[in-house]
Amino acid sequence: MKRNRRRQYLTIASVLVMCFSSGLSGAQDTVSRSKLVLPDLIQEALARNPELVAARKQWAAATNRIAQVRSLDDPILSLQMWNVPQPFNVARTENHIFGLSQNLPFPGKLALKGDVASRSAEMTEQSVRAKERELVTRLKQAYYDLFLAQKAVQIHHEQVELLRQFVEITNSKFRTGKGSQADVLKAQVELSLLLQHYPVLEQRCKTAEAMLNTLLDRGPASPLGMAEEPAQLPLEESVDHLHHLALNDRPELKAAELDVQRSKQSRTLAQRQYYPDFNVA
Repeated sequence: MKRNRRRQYLTIASVLVMCFSSGLSGAQDTVSRSKLVLPDLIQEALARNPELVAARKQWAAATNRIAQVRSLDDPILSLQMWNVPQPFNVARTENHIFGLSQNLPFPGKLALKGDVASRSAEMTEQSVRAKERELVTRLKQAYYDLFLAQKAVQIHHEQVELLRQFVEITNSKFRTGKGSQADVLKAQVELSLLLQHYPVLEQRCKTAEAMLNTLLDRGPASPLGMAEEPAQLPLEESVDHLHHLALNDRPELKAAELDVQRSKQSRTLAQRQYYPDFNVA
């Protein structure tokens, strides 16, 4: 009775191994795929990301506005027509008077307007830089998440191959009378349990690929290659130097400082608005 039950377990385990093995064979092509180079992906993301493209257009518009606010208003050309009799021809009463006038702001107003617009453009630039850094950070995180997921699948394949070899060894020993049926059953059950874990690893890969494709403005299911193992770079900078870089190079802090400058210049410009402008005709 026990022998028949063991044979049933052995048959069930064999069927499970065969089923999962057929599903696993289609995933072996991950090893042969092309390499994903992180610097190339960063350049692609910086060039194609929709949010970043829109932010750059806002920066360009803010930069172009500087020259506009620093320029004088367009001169005004006027034409007046009078029905006044001419001295030597009373029958002819048409008379035309042309005029040209130019508005001149009080000295210093245009310069202040240009300074305020410059600070706004510089703040927009820092916003672009912040978005670029955020995008690169998210891209690196997604890239290394994909590397870990693909590495887990690779290790899983290696473990499956080792267990398959062990199953063959236990089967050979059992057929020659040097091993027990319990060893064969145990090996096949371990292999089937390992194969059952593969769908979880496969889903992790798909999730990481979808995130990376989204950052690259590609379709979520677009095929990707194999992520490269990150290089172990030693941290040679001191804590004080890193603290200095964080305070001086962070775009958000630069934008806040520029906002303070713009507010001061806007207040000065508001005070200048009480001064009269001129009109030359």
